[in-house]
Amino acid sequence: MLKMPLQPRGRAAVFAWIALWSCSRALGGDAKPLLILNEDDSHFFGTRSAEQVNIEGLRAFVDQYANTAVTHLFLCPNAMKASHRSQARDAIWDFKDGQKPPDNEFAEKWCENARLLDERGLDPYTTWIARCREKKISPWLSMRMNDVHNADDVDNYIHSSFWGKHPEYWRVPGGRGWTDRALDYGVREVREHAMAYVRELLERYDPDGLELDWMRFGYHFRPGKEAEGAALLTQFMRDVRGLTHEWSKRRGHPIKLGARVPTLPHAARGLLPLAWLVRVDDTPEHRQWLRPVATDLVALQDASGAIREVIAEGTQGTLSNTEYDTRESSLIQTNGDPICDLLYTCNFALIGLPEAAAATEEPFYARAEDRLAGFLCRVQISSQAHPDLDGAWYRGFDFRRWEYWASNADWEWGPWCTETGWTQPWIAGTLACGSRRPRSGSCCCGPGSRPTSSACAPRCCRTGSWPARHRKSARRRSTSGS
Repeated sequence: MLKMPLQPRGRAAVFAWIALWSCSRALGGDAKPLLILNEDDSHFFGTRSAEQVNIEGLRAFVDQYANTAVTHLFLCPNAMKASHRSQARDAIWDFKDGQKPPDNEFAEKWCENARLLDERGLDPYTTWIARCREKKISPWLSMRMNDVHNADDVDNYIHSSFWGKHPEYWRVPGGRGWTDRALDYGVREVREHAMAYVRELLERYDPDGLELDWMRFGYHFRPGKEAEGAALLTQFMRDVRGLTHEWSKRRGHPIKLGARVPTLPHAARGLLPLAWLVRVDDTPEHRQWLRPVATDLVALQDASGAIREVIAEGTQGTLSNTEYDTRESSLIQTNGDPICDLLYTCNFALIGLPEAAAATEEPFYARAEDRLAGFLCRVQISSQAHPDLDGAWYRGFDFRRWEYWASNADWEWGPWCTETGWTQPWIAGTLACGSRRPRSGSCCCGPGSRPTSSACAPRCCRTGSWPARHRKSARRRSTSGS
């Protein structure tokens, strides 16, 4: 994922999000690589003069990408509000309930130019989709599912009346942080609000595909309820797939469905939604999207079953002593450190791998799941001195030392934290579900290592096969109330 600055806009910058997929890897063969440019909901409107927002200006926007490497334009029509007149959303130029008007030139242009196009009888997305086809560029729509720009300023012009009138629908009602104020998809009315706009986009426009952008922003359920929300979002995607199938028949051409989710393999979070996609719509293409993500993840898996943590940018974790304990920080200092993360990586992978194995019935995913599940059982905490920690998992584990050990530079979630929302129930719950059972075999305490003698030591499987240990571990933790 690359970010390309196009033009300045006052204090901030406009970014076009460009994703480059290697077809030789994801789609097979020697197919032409895809270059996908995501045009956000504000860039065009905020960077043109009033004289440029006409049919010629709209066409010129697409024409600049004709006969270039760009193969797809993903056109984003919305944040909370829509950048066009909509039946399901407020328009960006509608200021309701005492909203403050924009206070900078870019935002003023965005609102005014979008309004001018509507006044002149021009729908930018209709024009752009038609022009893309003339120029042999594939047009998609990209819908932001939970935008919370400026959520700390409740009277900001960018917010919808739906959001403002229903603070009880926020992830954390009364919360002060911007992520607290994202909409909670556990609320039926929130899902219906989103689905109404999906329907409008498919009824009104004729794209090659519809992308649901779950990365704007990735906070869709109340804290601690994220895992419970999986079934709700799976059904939501299934319902949208039904609509794209219906409109494909009406339009006479396929309308594909995409989901923007984390794709960096070390995050492990892309596995589950991609596996869901295969469950909902099992095609060779969707399997080929899933496999490279899992392949890169498994490439980081140690012989012990641990998944080694990496820093995406390839830089240092903490740059100086003065930075220590002042911000969020990685568990590792440099790539190659033998550390795994049970809060942000291994737990996500343990959820995603069994789902991928069940959806595809391919042994590749099941083998990786077995190794990871066995590792997690072996590093489960065993402590008589601290019974409240017995059977839990800490965040950071060093699979060479074979003990919980890592950089403690993060200002909140260090290697010895035990998180009841993500780590404990996700690991124990997945093992309890038993969608797949690891192969039987003797258990050891890690290659070339012995259990530590500390008061809270990683658990060594003393008796029984791995399946039995999984069941015992899962029963204990799943009834603990974590």
